Amino acid sequence: MSITYFPFDAVVDSDGNYDRTYTSEQFALYFSKLFSNGVYGADSTGLQVTALNGNMYITVAAGAFFINGRFYANDEDENILITAGDVHYGRYDRVVARADFVNRMCGVYVLEGTPSANPTEPNLTQTADRFEIPLATIYVASGATSLTQYNITDERIGVYCTLTGFTASDYFTAYSKAYQQFSDEVQEKMNTQFSAQENKTNAQLANQQVEFSHLQSAVNEWYQGVLNDISQLQTFDFDNIASRIGATVTSNITDTVITETMVLNKVKIAERITNIGDTVIRCVTKAWDSDGSHVLLNSTTETTITDDVITSVVSQN
Repeated sequence: MSITYFPFDAVVDSDGNYDRTYTSEQFALYFSKLFSNGVYGADSTGLQVTALNGNMYITVAAGAFFINGRFYANDEDENILITAGDVHYGRYDRVVARADFVNRMCGVYVLEGTPSANPTEPNLTQTADRFEIPLATIYVASGATSLTQYNITDERIGVYCTLTGFTASDYFTAYSKAYQQFSDEVQEKMNTQFSAQENKTNAQLANQQVEFSHLQSAVNEWYQGVLNDISQLQTFDFDNIASRIGATVTSNITDTVITETMVLNKVKIAERITNIGDTVIRCVTKAWDSDGSHVLLNSTTETTITDDVITSVVSQN
């Protein structure tokens, strides 16, 4: 059976030695019965990890902790540089409070994780030589050169760490701040994506307008070509006959009427009168015998032109 009791003042014996001495183990045992492992103090920001100015630095706030009866305190904020992101994969780093019993020291350290397609947080060491409790995890994305608070998860309140003096109001305040930051970052990303989509849509509409203009020009060109083909076709038949028999053709052209007369040996043997309207072209062709005494042909061709349909009707008398 082992019984421990202390502290009592030591008495100097006759040899000048103190009759009672106490070890750090005894004091650690004493404090471990009073304080559980964790961040200590009434200030909820004690040893809180935050991102610093949009770079790869983090700030560990001033604060104190107990681990297995060992005490650590820092009265100033501490800035720590986090390694930039891996080229290919993300990783998790872990900020821990550590008591090193071999080297007889306590402090705050960063455990750097391993980049992976499915990264996990580094494991804590909790042995007789070294004992760690988590303060925060940090997600470092692939290629990251800066951090935001959204990348940092507070672990001071959890299985391993009891934050003494942390009230329900402090819990709510911390949650509200984290949620507001998350909401702001999501809104910013949504605004950026909406703006990019709007620009993309406007560019597509502009391209479609250009394509429509080109198509409209092509249709107009085709339509004019059709009109030219009709005119050339009707003139071609008339002139071809005249050329074949050696006749002479004369034309009289006004704004809406074309009159063509075919003469052979000073006798009118054919005539074509073309009336050109907005949507209708009416062509009347007459032909006589060689002395001009009998009508051999009397035909009418009426061509109707709409936006996308051309219709021709031929009638003979």
